[in-house]
Amino acid sequence: FNAEEKRIKNNWTSLYHYKSKGYYFTQLKRYYDIFPQKNIKIILFEDLIHNPNKILKDLFTFLEVDNSFVVNTERKANVSGTPKGILGWIIMKMKYYQITPNIELNKMLPISILKIIEKTIYSKPKKLKKETVNRLTNLYYKEDISKLETLTNKDLTMWLN
Repeated sequence: FNAEEKRIKNNWTSLYHYKSKGYYFTQLKRYYDIFPQKNIKIILFEDLIHNPNKILKDLFTFLEVDNSFVVNTERKANVSGTPKGILGWIIMKMKYYQITPNIELNKMLPISILKIIEKTIYSKPKKLKKETVNRLTNLYYKEDISKLETLTNKDLTMWLN
């Protein structure tokens, strides 16, 4: 987070621009400047996590597609984790150097087996302390969140607590 300016200066990919990725107002304002508001659908991650089926139904309605379609939300993709053990380290390096075989295990194995494999090679990443999140929010994002609330007409006070 603190190295972002140096990373930008050294042409690191935007994937590592953690601070600027958090300025949602700045990112969304470009779309609101170009497209009519009725053509923009904002979905909060928290809402998607807590009620995926309702959010997907709302999204399908917004897109004017069949909203009776039920999505299997049990499978999770791109789950974050810290590699553990030698196998986790090897897989991490294979992914880094893009030498993983093109095998879609999620289509070949049941979810229960995939979860066992995942628990074997990854441990859950450490969460930021609430105090750290609050400090960074107040230091960098408070004004952006306020502007975002106005732009999107969404209550975002939960982001400020």
